Amino acid sequence: GRLLHCEEQAQAVRGGIEDTLRMVQRPSSSGGGKVTAILVVGRQPGSLQGLYLAGGETYLSQIWEMCGGANAFADVASRYFPVGKEDLMKRAVDAILEFHPGWELTPSRRAEERQVWNIFSALSAVQKGRIYLFSHSYFVIPGPRISHIAVSFSGIIRKIQRGEQ
Repeated sequence: GRLLHCEEQAQAVRGGIEDTLRMVQRPSSSGGGKVTAILVVGRQPGSLQGLYLAGGETYLSQIWEMCGGANAFADVASRYFPVGKEDLMKRAVDAILEFHPGWELTPSRRAEERQVWNIFSALSAVQKGRIYLFSHSYFVIPGPRISHIAVSFSGIIRKIQRGEQ
């Protein structure tokens, strides 16, 4: 704001973001338990080839955790990394969150992309249909829309904690 000589507008934007983040923030002791998720940042369309996940030291993981979730791969030292099917099956996964900026996700395409996960039918997230795909670029580019990400994540966590899909 100082650099662009619009400090008041910058403060207003910052205040709005901080208010939203406070609103969705959940202490670890809040009811409902943590929702464990994998954060998919890459894979080939129509398959699980090239599956890349976000580790615990990423802003996506940090926002998910701030909202009351847990990253199933928070213990991995790499920020972004490929994952094998065997490693994935060893984790408890309540939800799958996928981030694919630029993908055209019509309802039928969204259904097709969710179906590629059916090979992991033992995962709770797949059994319960808790696979969420995001195609907006702001999910992968940190910035002022971070509050939109937090609101989306918070909504998913609350639905799962209530037993909804």
